[in-house]
Amino acid sequence: MVDDDIVAIFATVAQDIEPDLVAVIGEATRQGRRRRARRRLAIACTASASVVAVAVAATVAAHLASARVHGSPAVGPGGHHHSPALKPKAHHTRPPVPQAHGPGMRPGQMLAVLRKLLPPGTITYVAPPPFSERGSLELNFDDRKGAVDIIVSVAPTPDPLGCPNPPLSDEGKRPAGASPISCATSVLANGDVVMQEVTEADFAGYYDFAVYVDRPDGVTVSIDVGNGTLQGTPHLARQGWPWVDRAVPPGSLAFWETVVTSPKWHL
Repeated sequence: MVDDDIVAIFATVAQDIEPDLVAVIGEATRQGRRRRARRRLAIACTASASVVAVAVAATVAAHLASARVHGSPAVGPGGHHHSPALKPKAHHTRPPVPQAHGPGMRPGQMLAVLRKLLPPGTITYVAPPPFSERGSLELNFDDRKGAVDIIVSVAPTPDPLGCPNPPLSDEGKRPAGASPISCATSVLANGDVVMQEVTEADFAGYYDFAVYVDRPDGVTVSIDVGNGTLQGTPHLARQGWPWVDRAVPPGSLAFWETVVTSPKWHL
């Protein structure tokens, strides 16, 4: 029996047993989704770091080869060869965004910023701590086409972004009409590095539009927009379980990029 079948059985059985146990299992599912989101970001950062390391090694090798073609490197005391140091390329960075005092934006501050950036619709639920805390906000949003879970994060940049390699695969069946798994990175004129991703689906067919931006001032802003909800209104009867409300999350990757690249986000 595959893991997806086991999870599906637990999901069905838990609805008919003690409410406390339903909440416990549901919370484990919720925590699992958040761990998957962190794993995707960690994989993205690791993939990018590997690409950078290979690129640096290739650049150094090419430089040394060029030095040998044009003449032997200078020999210093003790017979050691010295190669001229590679100078880092100059790059343009925008002025740093003023930083607030404290470890990060409070959920209320993040909500005030996000309200002005969302498409037409209603915020039906804001998750309490620890799901919404400094630098992190989780809520349900309904554009009248199906409610969705949204997670926003603002944090110091860990490592450069890069798409998972190999790409992640679905844990369950994607809804009919769902966007396919995809990932792409780009660099904006102001130096922002953006990664747009359509994630893998979990056992319930739940997946996200995920957009990350690494800014030159050392801040990473990310948003995950699901195709359903996990808890809170409008599906109070199924707390903690992925409730797939639609085949495709609202908006588009390009739209959510405009949200995370807003200069209103800060540490």
